[in-house]
Amino acid sequence: MEMKETDKDGIEEIDEVPGEVKKNSRYVAKISMNPSDNKNKKVYFRDVETQTIAKYYADKFNSYNPPKKVDFIKACVLELIQREGNPIVGVEKFIPGPYRKHNSNYGYVSDEERNTPQAFSHFSYEASDHTLLICDIQGVGDLYTDPQIHHISGEGFGKGNLGVQGISKFLQNHRCNAICRYLKLPQLNAKVADIGTIPTTRLMALNNIQIVTMVQQAGAQLHSRTAVLPVLKRAVVVDNQKEDTGCSRCVLL
Repeated sequence: MEMKETDKDGIEEIDEVPGEVKKNSRYVAKISMNPSDNKNKKVYFRDVETQTIAKYYADKFNSYNPPKKVDFIKACVLELIQREGNPIVGVEKFIPGPYRKHNSNYGYVSDEERNTPQAFSHFSYEASDHTLLICDIQGVGDLYTDPQIHHISGEGFGKGNLGVQGISKFLQNHRCNAICRYLKLPQLNAKVADIGTIPTTRLMALNNIQIVTMVQQAGAQLHSRTAVLPVLKRAVVVDNQKEDTGCSRCVLL
């Protein structure tokens, strides 16, 4: 594997990754600048877990047919056995194009205040039954990477998990837009006028979104090393006079 240093922040470009990836595909390797993180390999697995959970919620968001679909890059962990100490790095595919940060983990919202990323963060809070919120949305277009999850317990999901305080900061600064309204999310500081991306219909046909909760295997406490399973709570959704309770358990792969 050939590695090439690209910047002082510990982000490296991988010219080739063995496996199913084509030669010369461009990937990014993320190495923490904090020496203690490099000794604690759990940090990298925690980041991949966070991104995988965010991708799961993105799929749920997309299932309601918003005007623009969102996605998170698949991430993995590699051990660099050809380097001294066999360091661990987080790896994901390089995204070409203008990179934008839409919100942060402490209430910041970009000047653009795009509808789609803001609505997705709000959706994650409502879809999780107010137990978590996915923020720090950034990437190219609506292909995102490196998100942060706030959980009401304040545990897991790395140092950026600010728990209830982080969730509150988002809610204070969020202004509901046309996509929030389309998804029938509770309206928070709604924008005065519809601007930006607007759904073709004012409201979706379903009465509400289904609730997804994160539970731990074998009743274990939420922790970065604990595998989690998204579970759909029973929610009756009326659509054309049909009752749909959803599946009882969906395993996060």
